[in-house]
Amino acid sequence: MLFRSSGIFNNAGLSVVAVNGGNQAGTSPSIDILLHDAVSPAVNVPIPAIDQAGMIDPRAVVVGDFNGDGVPDFAILSGNPTNGTNDFVTVFVNTTPPGGTPTFTNVSQMNVGPGAVAMATGFLTGSTVFNDLAIVYNTVGGANDLKVYQNTSSSSVTSFVPHLITGSSFAGTAVGVAVGTLSTGGNYTDFQDIAVVYAATGNANLAPPANESMVAVFQNAQINFGFPRTPNPLTGLD
Repeated sequence: MLFRSSGIFNNAGLSVVAVNGGNQAGTSPSIDILLHDAVSPAVNVPIPAIDQAGMIDPRAVVVGDFNGDGVPDFAILSGNPTNGTNDFVTVFVNTTPPGGTPTFTNVSQMNVGPGAVAMATGFLTGSTVFNDLAIVYNTVGGANDLKVYQNTSSSSVTSFVPHLITGSSFAGTAVGVAVGTLSTGGNYTDFQDIAVVYAATGNANLAPPANESMVAVFQNAQINFGFPRTPNPLTGLD
């Protein structure tokens, strides 16, 4: 499966991260940086051998500044289909010289599983320098969970602290997650919000038709990471 995201990695123009997964037979995943000039060949980004097993099944790639140096990095959500107990986020910190060939030699991987489905990035916990992560899960029994991974990195070490969003569990199958300014008024505009798209499975509070596509908006109240949610049906997505 192929996933893409984009950013300016070498101060020379837009580049696209293309992630190809391996398979259960053991094919290694691959990452290519496709340069926007359409002339330069794709640059392959090496995956450290110790991290390859956890990246066989990629699910999302996002671009953001994860170490606070003002240069875009990228992170990949993935799993290992031969060992489904764990899912992972692997962060590739940009070490590209200005105008040079993209290089990402500072790589770190953290366990975020099981059940991680989709990931987005943004400023969720007060910083406008370090990108946080939002990950939505499909858990056993059909419930969803949403977690914010607060970025606690330094310029040299990448680290995150997970926070389960209060009241985020709801019946259905998660499809995707996005981060942005989705609410207005007072402190609600200071931090970005989260939206989750999911196929509902008869939530008693919502009573939608089975498997109707829904969106739940989690307003960033800045109080114990509690996000009041306002689910609404999405037309045309069934």
